[in-house]
Amino acid sequence: MKSGGHLVVDIPNLKGINYFLIWFFNKELIAKHNLSIMDKNNFSGLFDNLRLLPVFCDYYGVFNFGLFQVKERSFRYFILQFCYKLQRGLNFIFNTLFKNRNINSKYLSSHLLYIGIKNDS
Repeated sequence: MKSGGHLVVDIPNLKGINYFLIWFFNKELIAKHNLSIMDKNNFSGLFDNLRLLPVFCDYYGVFNFGLFQVKERSFRYFILQFCYKLQRGLNFIFNTLFKNRNINSKYLSSHLLYIGIKNDS
């Protein structure tokens, strides 16, 4: 990456409530993810030796059922389809109740985001 270039890395946050839901909907996916980096401090530490100036590293996004998948058409599939429909109502509630507040957290946010600028000096 050239000096001054931006690195943007986005990962799912499968901690907090998201862990329990992914365990319910498709627990096989848990083994395919590195849960230890889904902590803000551990995640930002991945970029410490890359000569990057951190611009942003934090949880973002409110709870979202779109983070989850099911393996096949099963009972869980129909539950998740129902949850997808509930998401619109949840979004309305989140936007109404928390309009001007930052509710990003390791317990509810759907993602972790890192933005850094290459610094060769």
